[in-house]
Amino acid sequence: MDRDDGPVADAAVRIRDDGLTVVSASTDEQGEFSSPDIEQGEYQLQVSKEGHFTNTTTIQVGEDSNQTVQLRQGSIPLSVVVADDHGSETTFIQGAQVIVEGIGAVTTLGNGEASLSVPVNSRVQLEVTKDGYGTTRRQKLVKEQPTDVEFLISRTPAVSLDPETERVVAGERLSVTVTDEYGEPVQGASVRVDNDLRVKTDADGTATVDIDDPGEREVTASKGSLESAPVTIRGVADETETTTSTSTSADTSTETDTETQTATEESVPGFGVVVGVVAMMTFLAAARHREWDFLRRRTWYCVSRVLTCLSQRTFPITSLSRYRVHDSVRSSCMMKNWKLW
Repeated sequence: MDRDDGPVADAAVRIRDDGLTVVSASTDEQGEFSSPDIEQGEYQLQVSKEGHFTNTTTIQVGEDSNQTVQLRQGSIPLSVVVADDHGSETTFIQGAQVIVEGIGAVTTLGNGEASLSVPVNSRVQLEVTKDGYGTTRRQKLVKEQPTDVEFLISRTPAVSLDPETERVVAGERLSVTVTDEYGEPVQGASVRVDNDLRVKTDADGTATVDIDDPGEREVTASKGSLESAPVTIRGVADETETTTSTSTSADTSTETDTETQTATEESVPGFGVVVGVVAMMTFLAAARHREWDFLRRRTWYCVSRVLTCLSQRTFPITSLSRYRVHDSVRSSCMMKNWKLW
């Protein structure tokens, strides 16, 4: 037995008579084979070897027969489809890696399929892997026609915990949902806060736990031997009470200031620094017209009012009161035929 590049060792040789195997053996290192004595007649000679197309020839056996057989190497396409049959519909898996031992690796496309060439008449070792899924292995006998292989793989069992929020007011309750590797709710999962068992999930996979005090809390979920990754929840102080207390203090302070200001304004209604100015104007006007008795009384009255205001430090004069005092003085002077300058 030989091929273009030389003799073929360890090739399987079978001599058959009407489908019945009469002789079965293998070629030696020189690619040769010698059969034991068999009856003369017509036989089928079949020679095969992994990676080569099988050669089947009809031979005539006589007293001394020699036969040379040519073997041809070859390969065929191998198509691998990877899918997940969880649920009612099959989902084709994109991005799965298909490894053929001794040949190479390919990655599945959007339709879950990957193709590569493998030797004919061979047994190939296949391995399929993908993140989040278990690894699957299989051996496949490949003959001389294109071959399809389907792998059904499943996600690695897991549980996940999803909190409603990661920031909770201390004293409030936190709602969490526990799901499996396919995102489906897990009933009866144990929910722990800082390793302290608090509650189990209901049929919807949900549960509520108390966050008693401010600070960070580690929340986890488990089901059987599976445990979720921990989630950090931060409990914060209730800001409502602080805000209310501050607001009350501010309101009290405002009311006190308002009352003090009102009382101060009422203590000297309409008098202030302007009183001193009015007194001086009155004195000068009176001095010119020599009305000393009236002016003396008027001046001392105004001066006493100014001194009273200065001693009490109360000057709540508004523009309205200022003009009112000024107008009253002007009217009084006009009645006496005084001139203000």
